[in-house]
Amino acid sequence: MRYRNIVFRDLEVREEDTMGSIETMNAAEATEWLRARGMKISPPMLVRGIRAHEFPFGSVIPPEKDGESPRTFVYTVLLEQWAEERMRT
Repeated sequence: MRYRNIVFRDLEVREEDTMGSIETMNAAEATEWLRARGMKISPPMLVRGIRAHEFPFGSVIPPEKDGESPRTFVYTVLLEQWAEERMRT
């Protein structure tokens, strides 16, 4: 579905709309975060795991053009929760 000629008017950011934020990492940052906690992983493996729904803490957006890399979003809170469930104490 394509959206054309969409005009956004009177978009006002209210204080209650900015109470929180969505913290993200890219694949390289998340890989380093996981390695620091003992997981042997590479950025390509992380991206493959997210695409395969094995890692439920991120999204991969396919590239728009040939030769571009996919865009990976790793949601920090979800990554931390996932890791915490798997860590030994």
